[in-house]
Amino acid sequence: IELALARSLDNLNAAARLRGPVFFDRGILDAYNHFLQNGLPVPSHFADAITQRRYHRQVILFPPWQEIFGNDAERRHTFESAVAEYESLISTCKQLGYEAVIVPILSVAKRADFILAKLA
Repeated sequence: IELALARSLDNLNAAARLRGPVFFDRGILDAYNHFLQNGLPVPSHFADAITQRRYHRQVILFPPWQEIFGNDAERRHTFESAVAEYESLISTCKQLGYEAVIVPILSVAKRADFILAKLA
């Protein structure tokens, strides 16, 4: 989790130097949510990062999709744990003042169109 926070902070710093929208696959919210979801105390440096390093007010979330879900060396959790994490992230986003934008289960092109329309 410490590595996830460090990488998320590095990614935010790098993105601050870019123009236009930048998308993050994972970020500080995910690391912070890990503590909440597992009933663990949130270390102070995580709490500081979550309040001081804000993302756009809209956080784009993709629901778990049973038909394409698979396990590999990087994704070892079950579909049920993916659903629990997703639901916890929605709650965490709201708690932190973000709007969780749920991307519907559609083709890749239609998902991209949905996200771009939300940015407009």
